[in-house]
Amino acid sequence: MSRWRQLQMDSWMAKFAPPGDKLSEKISTRLRQLTKETYKENKVKSLSNIKIEADLYTPFFGLIKAILTEFESKDLVALNTSVHKDDNDKKTTIPDGGIYLASDQARRATKLLPARVKKGKTQPEPAEERPDPGPEERPDPDPEERPDPGPEERPDPKPKEGSLDNVARRSWHWVNTIIEGKGSPDRCAFHFSKHGETFLRSSKEGKAALGQLAEYMTHVFKYQHRTFAYAIYFFRNKARLIYFDRTGTAVSDWCDFETDLYLQEFVYRLAKAGDAERGYDPTATLMPPDSPEVQEFLAWDNAKLPLFRQWVQQATERSCPIYKLEVTSETREASGEVHTARRYFLVGRPHACGEALVGRCTRGYIAFNLAEKTLCFLKDSWRAVVPGRTRPEHEVYQRLHARLNASGCSTDGLPTLVCGGDVGGHEAQKTRVHLEITQAQPVPRAHHRLVLSEVGVPLEEFGNFHSLVEFIRKAVDTHADAWEDAGVLHRDISVSNILIKYDMEHGRAVGSMLCDWDLSKYKEELVLEPTQPDRTGTWAFKSALSLLFPWKRYELSDDVESFVHVLHYLILRYHRTDLAPTLETFFNDYFGFHRVHGDIHYGGFMKWRLFNHDAVKTPYCVVSNQPLQSLVDGLADLCHNQYQLKRPFVEEMTAEYKHPFLAGPDPVLPSADERKRDHIHSGRFERLKKPAFPSRARPVSPSSPPSRLTLEDHTGLIVLLGNVTDLNWKEADQDMDQFDFEHPKGKTSRFRSNFSTSEHFDLAPSGPSSASKRVRKGVRGTTGKQRKRRNVGDSRDDDNSSGRDSGASGSGEDE
Repeated sequence: MSRWRQLQMDSWMAKFAPPGDKLSEKISTRLRQLTKETYKENKVKSLSNIKIEADLYTPFFGLIKAILTEFESKDLVALNTSVHKDDNDKKTTIPDGGIYLASDQARRATKLLPARVKKGKTQPEPAEERPDPGPEERPDPDPEERPDPGPEERPDPKPKEGSLDNVARRSWHWVNTIIEGKGSPDRCAFHFSKHGETFLRSSKEGKAALGQLAEYMTHVFKYQHRTFAYAIYFFRNKARLIYFDRTGTAVSDWCDFETDLYLQEFVYRLAKAGDAERGYDPTATLMPPDSPEVQEFLAWDNAKLPLFRQWVQQATERSCPIYKLEVTSETREASGEVHTARRYFLVGRPHACGEALVGRCTRGYIAFNLAEKTLCFLKDSWRAVVPGRTRPEHEVYQRLHARLNASGCSTDGLPTLVCGGDVGGHEAQKTRVHLEITQAQPVPRAHHRLVLSEVGVPLEEFGNFHSLVEFIRKAVDTHADAWEDAGVLHRDISVSNILIKYDMEHGRAVGSMLCDWDLSKYKEELVLEPTQPDRTGTWAFKSALSLLFPWKRYELSDDVESFVHVLHYLILRYHRTDLAPTLETFFNDYFGFHRVHGDIHYGGFMKWRLFNHDAVKTPYCVVSNQPLQSLVDGLADLCHNQYQLKRPFVEEMTAEYKHPFLAGPDPVLPSADERKRDHIHSGRFERLKKPAFPSRARPVSPSSPPSRLTLEDHTGLIVLLGNVTDLNWKEADQDMDQFDFEHPKGKTSRFRSNFSTSEHFDLAPSGPSSASKRVRKGVRGTTGKQRKRRNVGDSRDDDNSSGRDSGASGSGEDE
């Protein structure tokens, strides 16, 4: 399923353009005159014959500027940013131009000094003339490379003498509408020849251009507080108008703006529109840099928390605008009465941000609580709205704290909710594009914010491995309490969702927190059959069975197994092992490998095959750390026992549904002699009556699964972590990052762990589903009739089944 939807121009203008009355004859006449005057001024008769892209910019941006000036839009300005290259001379993330805000802050950020343009290359600005722009205005540290468009598309962009007023420096903070132009049809993202349903170019160049546009818009949403955003895409004298929100993209059919007025009318309406009608979130207020509230935020400091001080500095660097965000809280009384409260927080640059353009699109901020003058964490996301299947995340926190407190359980392993709710009130800000996507329709999404008291530290900062075991042990305890006493299953256990908890007063770590419960399910909901292949969670840490059989109903054991993969990831990354020569290959196979069959992603092959043996085989050896090796051995025991227990299920599913990927040889592992070592477990975990792990070497009959500790519940993992914690640990600090790999020619690049997650959506064209029915029906307990109804889309999020056709963002039952 594609998230790009084409509409006829009249329909697009009615549904997605800024609101406005039909153009009067007087305004229409004046818009035509402005077009002719701009062409005459630039000595062109038509853009249709201009094949060099750079020659299009001056007349096109001149036309946009003329309309904004004529109709007295003092807060918008058209800027050509095509001459602005990154300082490293890479042609990345630099759109041709845009309609920008015209405030003083915006003008300072986009001003391109003469010193920055020299022989077509950008030169550093003098320090005394311009403040440090900050990281988001500097070139991205590791941008996704786009193909060089070639000399015919981007000739030397050095502006003519006296034309610096017409060029500018790109700023993601201040652009309202992205403008991208092409002079060659082969390099366009869209077709501009015939009118028809096929509007996306399927060539390599077309897909690259589409990805480039999506990348631009990702940056706009990342650095601004928007409910939607616009773009103008033009090819010579033809243009398409584009509307983006968090469910997809509505693209107009192309128009010839030399013969009709759709483009000019759009710019005219944009000039007359208010901020909310231009896509700006009305609950985000831009703060004056010299306001007392901003100065308090900037002055926050705590000598005991240098890392937090650094984060505040990064969030509030001089070029970064500071916003006051409104968080609406709704509290429902037993009587049904709803009380609404509003609180306010200052935020700057996002502290963490997903790279998706559609989906939840979570952004996290180090925020300043204006009421209490303290730091906190603010989470901004677009939640799925599926009645009976999804809920706002703040409600999950309320249930967790209420039920755990009532049961006498500790809530130290959970973040503390300050407030939360849908932005502006219940579902006040919702997406619109999903209504236009008829095949496998995405779910609608509502803008949601919540605020947590604690600012967590990434688990990767664990320091030494004994501390890591304690942090994971606490997270498993919290997960067990949430399941047993609150009836909540997390469903997205990953490295990023376990944070180190700090005592902000004394500046020391006091445990860990299990956060990000927005994909969780209540126990009573897990009996429901899935309506689409499971896309929930972070791919690298999902269980083997949930990856092998995406139609399988999600279970407690899937979450418990995810903790195992988190431990393997951190051990392999921060400790030396005997896998060093082949670590990159092992890493890719174990954490990231997948195949696609009928639009469904499958994986988990390496995870399953490593532990699906008649005797336990430990996957790797750590270097000079016996307690840590005991942990690796114990994890191998648990996985072996679990996979033996599940072997009949896998054999049944493989035989019945002819799973296309399970056949093949087992992975090559070292021999038993090479792996032989003592299996050390000393000590017991006090809460669990000291159950023991059996000998690893004993073969197991696949016909009679052993009644030993498995991953079916928390017991086995809690016992193992307790046992290992009691061992005699020496100082075992983190080693260097083992996921850094040396490359030829002396270049080093970080091997990134950017796995495909429920945050990552592919906003790229794809054809209709062709999923094989024999694979898609792999859910136990469903009827053949139900199985045949399912279609598969391209979503990777949770419970994407809409009320109309159960198709949300992925598959559903086609009624």
